[in-house]
Amino acid sequence: MPNAEGDDREALYAKLRQLSVYEGAITPELDVVYDLRLGGSDLEYLLRWLHQENGVDLSKVNARDLPLNEPPQRTHTLFGRRKFKSMTVGGLLAAMKSKRWSW
Repeated sequence: MPNAEGDDREALYAKLRQLSVYEGAITPELDVVYDLRLGGSDLEYLLRWLHQENGVDLSKVNARDLPLNEPPQRTHTLFGRRKFKSMTVGGLLAAMKSKRWSW
């Protein structure tokens, strides 16, 4: 019988492959915004999926910390500085397990 953590991982990885143009292997270390280049409506869809389909409390997510109103290509770093907070795949997996997001 598969474990819930493995099921969560596979469901999340499938959703990220669906939404992202990233062609490499998805790993917990990858940043959803900077590596997978999710932003705008795709990132909003991912957050809604985490909340509605997986019961993750996203009350600590602040829209100003993420590129919800910007297309992915504008999320690159500028002079080595990141404009948005880091949201890793591993952080999303932890949120799915604990049912709440925390920075």
